[in-house]
Amino acid sequence: MSSPAQAQTIRVQSGDHPGFTRLVLAIGPDREWDLEQTLDDQWDLTLTPAVDGFDTSTAFNLIQRTRLSDLSATQLLSLQLACACDVRTFRYDTRFLVIDITDPDPNAPAPEVIDPAATERAAAAEALPNLATLLGSPEGLPNVAPPRGNDGPPDPVEATEPAAANPRLAEAAQIMAEQLARAAASGLLDIAPNEAMNIGDPSDDRRDIPAPPAVLEHAEAAETHVAPTPDPHAALVEPPNGPLPIRAETAFDTVLPLELPLAPPSAEVSCANVPFVVADWSDGNSLHQNLGALRRDLYDERDVLTTDGAIELAQHYLYYGFGAEALFWLDQLEDPPVALLHVAALLDGAETAPFIPVESTDDCTQGELLWRYMAGAVTVPLTTDDTSAIQRAFSNLPPGLRDHMGPRLAMRLVEDGYAGTARNIRDILHRGGRIDAVALRMLDLDMGISLDTAPAEIQQELAEALRDDGGDPISVLTHALAFDRSVGTLPTPARLTTADALIRESGGGQETDDLWREALLGHAALGQIDEAISRLGDTSRSADARAEALTDLIAERVGVGDTAALVVLAHTYGRDWRPEGSAAGRIQVSAIAALREEGLFEAAQILRDVRRALILPASDIPVEEVTDDATLAWQESDWARLAETDAGAHATIAARLTQLNTDDPVAPTPDGAPDLQSLSTTLEDSRAMRSEIAELLAQPSLP
Repeated sequence: MSSPAQAQTIRVQSGDHPGFTRLVLAIGPDREWDLEQTLDDQWDLTLTPAVDGFDTSTAFNLIQRTRLSDLSATQLLSLQLACACDVRTFRYDTRFLVIDITDPDPNAPAPEVIDPAATERAAAAEALPNLATLLGSPEGLPNVAPPRGNDGPPDPVEATEPAAANPRLAEAAQIMAEQLARAAASGLLDIAPNEAMNIGDPSDDRRDIPAPPAVLEHAEAAETHVAPTPDPHAALVEPPNGPLPIRAETAFDTVLPLELPLAPPSAEVSCANVPFVVADWSDGNSLHQNLGALRRDLYDERDVLTTDGAIELAQHYLYYGFGAEALFWLDQLEDPPVALLHVAALLDGAETAPFIPVESTDDCTQGELLWRYMAGAVTVPLTTDDTSAIQRAFSNLPPGLRDHMGPRLAMRLVEDGYAGTARNIRDILHRGGRIDAVALRMLDLDMGISLDTAPAEIQQELAEALRDDGGDPISVLTHALAFDRSVGTLPTPARLTTADALIRESGGGQETDDLWREALLGHAALGQIDEAISRLGDTSRSADARAEALTDLIAERVGVGDTAALVVLAHTYGRDWRPEGSAAGRIQVSAIAALREEGLFEAAQILRDVRRALILPASDIPVEEVTDDATLAWQESDWARLAETDAGAHATIAARLTQLNTDDPVAPTPDGAPDLQSLSTTLEDSRAMRSEIAELLAQPSLP
């Protein structure tokens, strides 16, 4: 066993007591100490002989930081105090050094602090003359003879006194002039309008100077009541309570709107232009690697959650794709990082996140741009550099997070029209070798990638996935039904029953909208039109989901030539149908043409009336008026010109009208045997005219 004097490091032990905090150091009997105050709140301890250092690792395990705020140890020990405490030292049992940090005596008088500047100001104030005494005690001043005028003889009383100068009055006037000048320079004085410029000049006849209204009002009272002379040695009067009847502002305050900010507040930007690399948030070995240390550092020695510890643990969970766990720890903080909250929500399944909209991508790093684009916060079109930055940021993600978020990123890029970048994301997933083959196949189907594999082989893969994979049965069954419909294969009743069971099990939310639509189309493909039409009225589905299902059902019925179902759909749901996009517009045109071909013009008109008018911007080039000869001839009843326009049945009927106007009336035939040839010709002409009239009634307006 070695003695304390031979120890190279001395441990600092501590304890809190009522009124003082005690530090104990085992320095041994052969070592001396020197405790010196270097700053107002810092004391330095030096030991002789010196030691290698001090062990302060457990110094704050049992004490608070109300008296001792910090310890720093090198070859000397520095004590940082948190109060104006007294420090004393003594030796105990010959080998312990005791340092007591005691609270200051509350009854002790506060030390007098002498401010040199305040002393200098007080001396300067004492040197100035008392202006109130000079102006408030006129009896203490010698009389000054007023200037003599030419209006009359001098006052005999004043003539008997010598005309001597008054130095105190001149000194008071000088002091008053200086104070007025400083007040005017500070903006405390303002001009007096409608006042004479010579109002302050001395004059023999005081009647020439206009008196203020207040003086005129109290002039009579002043003659009857003389105020007593104030005593300069009397006790000072206490100042009145409340605000003083003055307005302390300068001339600039009246023109500057002080309540408004100096400049308009700048809009908060979305990106901070700092690296946002998820791959740096963990070492990547496994989820449980370093998890114990991260949980240990969550709380400090006072069992209080630390901000840094919670953020590091949340970033560790985000690295491995656990959004709910990261959200739990971030919600424990008073002011958690907003970007981490949004990323955790995206990993937990949210489609969007409330990032501040990105109006310019110039200030975004590639990591910031990736997550804000996935959250739908990028409101500007992406340039080539932006899509390249998104690809680089996606490639730098941890492998598990890349496989988890890759399909969603690829689909968002496809929906926004960046098919090339989406295909690159898909290839990154494929080359990684970790994504399931069926999941990759379903991603290809969603992206519309042409597959070289035979349809039978794809159907077999999807059937095996339905049989073996229970991780996401809704998505797999939806893709299987959609692929069968695309290749013209009728669904089996077993799959439709399975689809209905999954919908009842999972509920009628957005998660099952696609499966609900495919089941509806499957029933229609099997000829169960009543079931399909009744499902369109499911109010638990959103309006967008029902409109999309109606569009697909109309397209499917047009493809198989089911005109009867089209008529029913037109009269039941056609008036509320709002086809959106070019694909839906083509389906609408095909349905209208199919109904018109069968002579069902009323149903066709219903589908035609729901088309939204296309609003185009006004053109700078004047539009040339196009005249339609057939329309003009119809409006003017010019049947001859209408007959020459080749307008179908309209032109034929117009030719008949022209012939009626020009032909002579037919004379009645004489009695006798009828002309069979003439009767046959008349019957043929009548049959042709009835056909033309039927065609005209079927299409009353000009084509």
